[in-house]
Amino acid sequence: WPGIVWDIVKPKQQKYGCTRINRELKIVKRCLSEPFTEGLAELFGFPVVCDPSLFGAGAHEIRQGGHLGIHVDFNLHPKLDTLYRRVNLLIYLNYNWQGENGDLEIWAGDDDDPKECVRSIPPEFNTAVLFEASERSWHGHPRPLQSAQNRKALAFYYYSPEPPPVKWARHSTRYKKVGTAQ
Repeated sequence: WPGIVWDIVKPKQQKYGCTRINRELKIVKRCLSEPFTEGLAELFGFPVVCDPSLFGAGAHEIRQGGHLGIHVDFNLHPKLDTLYRRVNLLIYLNYNWQGENGDLEIWAGDDDDPKECVRSIPPEFNTAVLFEASERSWHGHPRPLQSAQNRKALAFYYYSPEPPPVKWARHSTRYKKVGTAQ
């Protein structure tokens, strides 16, 4: 990421983020566009809007030894508290990925207890992961990254004015230990 200024720094996890990415990049423009959010609304079956401020989203990088514990994401936009976080899109930017322990893990379980990893997705270049953000969308990469190559992604979070149709209470990002480094 030449010239990037990290505005989110979590040294313990070796995680860095930048919400001030170039919005003129073709991929960023497309992911923030109205036709794209309309397509997401059609796919998921509820109204979807993007967050032009990219709160918590944008460019993400995890460095050697870093990890991201298994978690469910915050569910209400912290500054626009009438918007519910409903969809996540991750686009990986790692050419010739050779890293170890950098896979995105998707875990199944109930609201408070991720029980098992049901899918492991390598962060290979041009891989996009799109999923509904919910009380049960446990995900992360809990084992420390073992690679000289940093794990890079663009993250976009999408919101809806409609709350999810399940039991719901406002919360920040919630992490759970699953038997690996957190």
